[in-house]
Amino acid sequence: MYRAIKTIALIVLNIAIVIFTLLSLGVDIFHAVEEIFYDHQATIFTNSAFSRLTNKACLFASILCLFSTPFYIIKLYKKDYEIPKMIYSLKYIATVLLILVFLLVMVVLFPAVWVSEGFKESIKVNFLGDCLFTHLLIPFAFVLSFLFLDEKCEFFKREEVAIYIILGTYILLYIFFVYVFKTWEDFYFINMIISYVTIFGFVGIVLLVLPIPYLLNKVVYKIKKK
Repeated sequence: MYRAIKTIALIVLNIAIVIFTLLSLGVDIFHAVEEIFYDHQATIFTNSAFSRLTNKACLFASILCLFSTPFYIIKLYKKDYEIPKMIYSLKYIATVLLILVFLLVMVVLFPAVWVSEGFKESIKVNFLGDCLFTHLLIPFAFVLSFLFLDEKCEFFKREEVAIYIILGTYILLYIFFVYVFKTWEDFYFINMIISYVTIFGFVGIVLLVLPIPYLLNKVVYKIKKK
């Protein structure tokens, strides 16, 4: 009975996360798909909304929720059914990314707006409107559901490596499309940072923050092992 309640809760949260994503990113997703199919322009590389790691991580989480929900429905009716480990692995990766997104908002974006425009404006910009979903509701709903509702599962080095591959790819794309091609909006102040510390200094900053995903990975792993 307890497992059935947990499974129902997971299904409800999955549906909620998909709805939250459509409410916050629906227009951007629609225009990106429309441009790709009708104007043959990959707007995902030019639309400023998609230059944010927050939006990409939330979209990834939403796709996972959509993909995994049928498996949870089967599990609800077949008690001995085992959900494929691949789903847990992908959700593990998304969990670490979403925690990283929340930390990024709290440590970088929130203080930056607070200093320049005041505390109330920082609350409005970072935690209201569309950001209510992408910065708070989606990360919290997904992370809590994975950590405390999903079944325990063993994880290996490949999940940790996958996290670094995803983040590394994103950082390279961000540098190219913001600093080199100038087609993404500079949400993370890369131009300002490079103007102060040069590209080599920026690489140094990146190297300094590299251990953070590794530490988050260890925290998530320990919670899932309990």
